[in-house]
Amino acid sequence: MPEQTMSRPEFQAVTRDGVISGPVRAPRNSARHLGAGSIHDDATAQKLGFRGGTVAGSLHMEQFPPLLAAVFGDQWFQSGGMSLYFKFATTDGEEVQAFARPSANPDADNQKTDIWMDDVQGHRICEGTATVGQPDPASVCRQRIASTPEPQDIRILRALSVGDTSPSVPTQIKPENLDRRLKVITEDLPAYHDASIYGHRIAPPSLQVQAMRPGENKVLKRSE
Repeated sequence: MPEQTMSRPEFQAVTRDGVISGPVRAPRNSARHLGAGSIHDDATAQKLGFRGGTVAGSLHMEQFPPLLAAVFGDQWFQSGGMSLYFKFATTDGEEVQAFARPSANPDADNQKTDIWMDDVQGHRICEGTATVGQPDPASVCRQRIASTPEPQDIRILRALSVGDTSPSVPTQIKPENLDRRLKVITEDLPAYHDASIYGHRIAPPSLQVQAMRPGENKVLKRSE
């Protein structure tokens, strides 16, 4: 069946006690069609202890760009970045809300903000930081990597070694893939459609993640 265009209310940000919140949304598990063996498949996920097929983190990330445009302005689309640590998996159609806490210092450069997402029951779905400008050396993910103890019993990644490199792998985001995603995206933006705004169309986070998929087989060697 062809995907139907999602009906969504217009984005509105609300500021309260120094925190900016986006609207409550209900992301769909658009990867559930991958079937057995995928964490997004209900039966597979339940065998692993989840409540059902999980909504991909990259889809949750789609709720942040309009919120971060409210914090950083147009600079977000030119040099913005997110670093998120996911803590609680959601299933198809569960309601979640994105938040940001800009710097309270009016003299600050306003180059970094805390961001997080909660579901309507109060579970923390993810938390991290967003920045504009240069890559953040103190991002949440970089801090977690730096604090990770030396592994003692590597299993899934035992075929990899520190310093391994991979060849370049061509990849692209096709216009038809972008158009298909925009029919069901949780937060739509004019820049995803109109190339005249920034000189080219902007790809939402979910497709930026997909663009890195072709390199996985080269980077992540499978152990026999």
